[in-house]
Amino acid sequence: MWEDLIYEFIDMRQTIELTVASSPDNVFTALRDLETYTEWLSFIDSIEKVEIQGEDQSWIVVLRSQLGPFARMKKLRMVKSSEHLGRSICFSRSEVDGKEHSSWDLEVSCSSLDDANTKVALTVSYGGKFWSRPLETAFNSHVEEAKTRLKLYFESRE
Repeated sequence: MWEDLIYEFIDMRQTIELTVASSPDNVFTALRDLETYTEWLSFIDSIEKVEIQGEDQSWIVVLRSQLGPFARMKKLRMVKSSEHLGRSICFSRSEVDGKEHSSWDLEVSCSSLDDANTKVALTVSYGGKFWSRPLETAFNSHVEEAKTRLKLYFESRE
């Protein structure tokens, strides 16, 4: 009986792969700017660039999820944690309040298929205790929409 009441916490890691009709340089330039992500990821409510002298560039990212009548928002401070110019970039959560926080990472890789087409892989991962099957379902519902919106984002700029 008690085992039915135990909630299993899971880490989340989801990879979205797609091909976009744009040059690798154009794709990487757009995807290395976190502010462009509101154009095609509907679970991002807002992104604000924060520039503080002497600190790495950071962004305040507000995520929004809705499950039926319930909505949840989460504010994250994200920084560029690694970059291999033209190939891959990783954004990671990095709060400055001195508290321990769950990890959030967004890894992006681009590879050339030819001069006009690029394969993109976006891996979102969360290492906290509040991920759940219902949130996973909500997240997965955004994946196909994100693929379509990202393709349209680049088509409208060619």
